[in-house]
This record gives sequence, C-alpha cells and structure tokens, in this order.
Amino acid sequence: MKDHATDSVTLAVSISDRRHRADVKFIRAVSFKRAWEPIEGLLAKAPQNIWIRIEIIHSVQRKRRAQLERILHEMTRMNYWRQGVSFDADFKTALLEMEINGHEFFKPGKGHVVGKGRSESWIDYQQVTKYLRRRNGQLSFDIESSEYVWLFTTSGIFSDGEQIWVLNDTETAEKGVRRLENPKKELQSYLVAGEDFLTWQIKEDGKFIYGYYPGLQRILSNYNSVRHFSSVYALLEAIDFTGNYEDTRRAKKTLQWGID
Repeated sequence: MKDHATDSVTLAVSISDRRHRADVKFIRAVSFKRAWEPIEGLLAKAPQNIWIRIEIIHSVQRKRRAQLERILHEMTRMNYWRQGVSFDADFKTALLEMEINGHEFFKPGKGHVVGKGRSESWIDYQQVTKYLRRRNGQLSFDIESSEYVWLFTTSGIFSDGEQIWVLNDTETAEKGVRRLENPKKELQSYLVAGEDFLTWQIKEDGKFIYGYYPGLQRILSNYNSVRHFSSVYALLEAIDFTGNYEDTRRAKKTLQWGID
C-alpha cells in the first residue's frame, strides 16, 4: 500500500531469536519492490527457526503532538494504545504498537486508579529517546520538540520459520494477532507449548516464577496462592491432554510447595 501523500511505501520487519525482544527496522521506499529488497537480505541471513513479523504501514494520520498528549491524558484505561506512532514524516522514529506497549513508553499518571477516571497517561520521552538511539544507532533530532506526530496502523504476516500466518487487522481485541488457519491442530500445539512454558517457570523449590515486568525486563517480586494453584491446575490439565506424564513430577513438586 502506497502512501499517496508522500508517494512511498513503508514496511516494518521484526525479527526475534525466540528468547529476546525482536529487533525492529522500518524501511521506506518509492515502491513495495524497492522496500522489499533489504528485507530479502535480512531474511537470507536469518536462521530457519526465528520469529519474523513483516507489516506494511497504512492509514497514516498527522496530528499535532500536543493533540496526542491530550488524547493520552484523557484515556480511561492505561496501556491500551492500539496504534503506531512516528515523530517524523519519514518514519525514522516510528514505533510499532507492540514497541510502545511492550516498553511502556506511554505511562499512566501517578494518581491513576485502575477502573476509575482518566489515566492521565503521558509519553516517557526520555525512555523513547534512549530506545530509538539503541535501535537506530543515532537520533538526529529531539522528538520532544517535534510539532507533529504520525499515527498509523499496520497489516502483515507472522512466521515461526515453518508456517506463515496473516495478522488480524480488524479493529477488535484480536488486532495484530495471527489468524488461525486450522484452529484444532494449532491449539493443540499451543497447549504443548503452554505446558513447556509452565514447567520451565517452576524453580527448584517448586515455586513458580510469578511473572515479568516486560517494560523493565524484571521478574515480579509479589506472589499469591490463587495464581500459584491456578497455574498448577493449568499444568495438570495440559499434562492430561498431551500425555506427557514426565512433567507430573514437577507438577507434584509445585503442588507440595503451595500446600507447605
């Protein structure tokens, strides 16, 4: 899809080794063919089993930066931003929705209570600047001084190295999530992956790694019994479905930790 206002095509490619955050690159050219050429080079160098997400930018809206700040301030729910944002017209400082939410670049006000009133969210320009410098290698201007921002949405595909899925681009909660081609078969593989993940989260003493602050790359320090036992239950249900009874030993260990 060409942006007729600028007569150009912008693609975003995200590549992850499955263990670390994806490296994101925005590529802008006069045609899709020209924009695709550097992506071909990236894919040629990539290992077979990596995760790749390729998106094309569309529905671009230019707004005053102050207007975006007002929109965020008036939001009633935090961390529910569903668009990409660029601080320049050439998309050198563009951020995907997942980058914004994953790094918590838009933060709620200190006085915000979940479910009550406005979130009074604000843009953490300092963290955005630090991230863009690390991602791009440099940043040629102060994003906080830009008069305009460019909001956008995307359509695209995701691949795990074996299969390609189209991403949902409807304005629903599933926006940006892969569309299942064969739900029964695919859900079975996700149950296996979920079981693997839960067993991997069990520490030697039987306690789960409770969770993570994705924006800060830190492990949560709080804990509660409801989440512990619900995780045990989910693990036992998965074991019963997959027949992988070797994981029962670890399930018993974490169950005993909760009882003790």
